[in-house]
Amino acid sequence: MVAGLAVLFLILAKPEAGMFFLVFLAPLAPTMAMAGLSLLSLFSLAVKSITTPNFKWKYDGLGFLLLGFIAIYLVAGITSFAMVKSLSIWAIYLAFMAAYFLIINLVRSKKQLNNLLTVFVLSGLLVCLYGIAQYIFGWDTAQAWMDEEMFSDIKMRIYSTLGNPNVLGEYILLVLPVSLGLMWTRKGLLQKLFYAAASAVMLVALILTFSRGCWLGFLVAAAIFVTFAAGKLWGLGLIALPLLPAVLPESIMNRFTSIGDLKDSSTSYRVYIWMGTLAMVRDFWISGIGMGSEAFTEVYPFYSYNGIVAPHSHNLFLQILVESGIGGILVFGLILLLFLKRMMAGYQAGGGKGAPLSTMIVAISAGICGFLVQGMFDNCFYNYRVMLIFWCVMGMAMACFYAAKRIAAQEHRETGTDRA
Repeated sequence: MVAGLAVLFLILAKPEAGMFFLVFLAPLAPTMAMAGLSLLSLFSLAVKSITTPNFKWKYDGLGFLLLGFIAIYLVAGITSFAMVKSLSIWAIYLAFMAAYFLIINLVRSKKQLNNLLTVFVLSGLLVCLYGIAQYIFGWDTAQAWMDEEMFSDIKMRIYSTLGNPNVLGEYILLVLPVSLGLMWTRKGLLQKLFYAAASAVMLVALILTFSRGCWLGFLVAAAIFVTFAAGKLWGLGLIALPLLPAVLPESIMNRFTSIGDLKDSSTSYRVYIWMGTLAMVRDFWISGIGMGSEAFTEVYPFYSYNGIVAPHSHNLFLQILVESGIGGILVFGLILLLFLKRMMAGYQAGGGKGAPLSTMIVAISAGICGFLVQGMFDNCFYNYRVMLIFWCVMGMAMACFYAAKRIAAQEHRETGTDRA
């Protein structure tokens, strides 16, 4: 209790502490504890904005769209087929989306940004080490996520602190590119070795999730990073890719080559769910059915194919559409488009290829893109903590954008002074 009170007063005195706790504890602490921490940190920031002279809130088009997204979900919750549950889920959405505003308003220096990214990677390293320990020692694992007839050679899929291998893979898709970006941009040899080791641990953990969608997402993220940050590696990649079947274990190759194979029960299961969800969308495309598995399971049985039972659509974009209607998916699409536009502008402002800040922008953006690829095969927001981490990463990416803009503005002023 004493420790809890100490943390409480620390966050009230310095909302920055709440931001660091939020990023570090997101994959480790329970959902409701994180919701409370996010709201407490936001309250502390609000107090700071009142008590600090000349404090200016940061908000732009992306923040405006995010507020619109929250408002659309509120309407969807009020009109939901399970209104009480949907509104309680909306409150969690509100608390976790607030993390975006928390980060962009509290990160005011490049040093603060680097510290936050480092804390994010340290948390990811702990999560992945625990997952690998699960695999080595066989701790509390189940095969509820495997077609045992088709993949009898795969004995275990790790899930670490996140309760599901696919969810763990989605988390790694967000944190691994940040670790690689820090490795790429650090100047000291020890720092490079540390982040290289952390990245290797995360990559091993990603492989041991045996999540094919996450593997695809990582390949897309890696292709984006190499293209914009290290184009020369394409030559090495083109040589290494044909050699992978000879190096990787047969269980991994069998799992990867089964992508799209309808004989795999998990693939056919998803296809039937998508068909049922699309049938639902035809009737509820305007308003949606509301958030949460309770609302989904109220309606989905009337549209299900082949007697398939499911708590959600197993597709992030379909889920947003069926939950919040056409307005929700359009605003979410605009959020992603504007985000990518901001990242491209930040990449140029930060110095372009080879510049440390531009490299970090590419790394974080690549992770977001890889996450969205996995979103085509799973409802990535079904786990609320992963949703929190997604908005935190969006906030960190925008903090990089603002840092790049500050650097560009400073260089412009210095150039103007020199000319004068």
